[in-house]
Amino acid sequence: MKKILTAALFLSASFAPLSGAKEARILIVTDKDTFTGWMMDATKSKFLWRETQETLVKREQSLLSCSVYFLQAPEFTEALELYKSRNYRDAAPKFAACVEEYDTLIEVKGNPATMASFYEMECYRRLEDLEKLAELAAKFAPDNLLYKFQKKQYEIYGVFGMQSALKAGTVLTRFAAMKNGVEPSCLVTCEDRLPIVMDWRSRALVNP
Repeated sequence: MKKILTAALFLSASFAPLSGAKEARILIVTDKDTFTGWMMDATKSKFLWRETQETLVKREQSLLSCSVYFLQAPEFTEALELYKSRNYRDAAPKFAACVEEYDTLIEVKGNPATMASFYEMECYRRLEDLEKLAELAAKFAPDNLLYKFQKKQYEIYGVFGMQSALKAGTVLTRFAAMKNGVEPSCLVTCEDRLPIVMDWRSRALVNP
């Protein structure tokens, strides 16, 4: 037992302190096996995990040696249900809480923090709060989003000059787009993953 605890402490030494961050339930798939566990911390190349939340034995795993899938966290599920019910105002702070709770795992593709951050931005987009959307998008890294439609949604902001506007610290996206003859309302819905055009004046949705 002493040797196991010593090894566990040695493995965790290469990671930053967890600072009370939550562990995410994961599915780990290798060439030889598939098993579940709890991810505690992560970098771009490896992650720290344990088989159960009760065990003191921590393991270090290279991200190059396996595929990792995150099981949906209860907090994220709660926020997503509010989002699907179009209760964006209540969903947004719950997504924000998920971002903070799982921030130590942000380097891994499909991690709860990145996914929650995306939906938090979507909440403010649907609430038409461009100032808050600009604040969140300016610091958002889309590389670890799980789905192509999510990356497309983020990219579409740039069609109307939003990304350049964010870097300049302004939310005058609408005017930048109108100057180029484009109505800043071409959006991708998360529900059906199909492109639509939204007229911000009439709020009518039509196919492009």
